[in-house]
Amino acid sequence: MASFIVRVEILKPKARDYEELHKALGDRGFKRSVQGPDGKEYKLPSAEYLYIGEASVEFVRDIVANTACRATTKKFSVLVAGEEGFTFSGLELA
Repeated sequence: MASFIVRVEILKPKARDYEELHKALGDRGFKRSVQGPDGKEYKLPSAEYLYIGEASVEFVRDIVANTACRATTKKFSVLVAGEEGFTFSGLELA
């Protein structure tokens, strides 16, 4: 199984926006914690998620982007990194 770290940033969020996003992604199997080498569970930084499953980075990005669209009406950006590389959606130009 592949592992993916996902970061979602909602622009100009209210606390409720992230609460709804956390719940919606949790319902789809995304976790907000990671198991460390010592076997203990550690919280991920705010708005970061762990997904483990048979999927591509693009597939995970699309799930997260679609979920974020439904969970909030705000503009957002998504970054997904996995063993095969990374992909993103909604990032601003540097």
